[in-house]
Amino acid sequence: MYRPALRGVRRVSGRGGLRRRGTDEQAQERAAAGPPGPPRTAGPAHRVRGPLLTGFALAGILGGLLYGLRTWPGGPERHSVLLLYATVAATGAMAAAPSVGALGALLLLAGLCQAVVLAARNLSLQRALPASHPVGYSLQYAGSGIGYGISASATGFSWRTSGPRPPS
Repeated sequence: MYRPALRGVRRVSGRGGLRRRGTDEQAQERAAAGPPGPPRTAGPAHRVRGPLLTGFALAGILGGLLYGLRTWPGGPERHSVLLLYATVAATGAMAAAPSVGALGALLLLAGLCQAVVLAARNLSLQRALPASHPVGYSLQYAGSGIGYGISASATGFSWRTSGPRPPS
């Protein structure tokens, strides 16, 4: 008959006997619990994930619309570089955000800037390439897709290795 090994119980070398650490009840509870499950997010912050990301998307739409409404001083190359720095700064500052409200404000700023970066990059590419080169757009979107894939993989890896853990 198969019996799962009890945690907290180990074999004593040489005699084939068992030595117990802790009480029998504790060992049986640990054995019945099985392997630990996936990490859980503790606290109420997980309830605002959807609204925060929705705000990010809506800010991106608003940023793209505002950028297209008028002409801005400087060229699209300058716009893309400056707003890329703003996006990186807002995203980096999210790591040190003291509250969910500050995180939300930084996420809105990053979404607003990120949409303008994409539009400005497309405009600068359109200016740089002759009209007969649709391959340039294809390469830009292929590069973006590769970047998204790499960032998604890195996010998944970091979630597994350093994601939220249940409270002890």
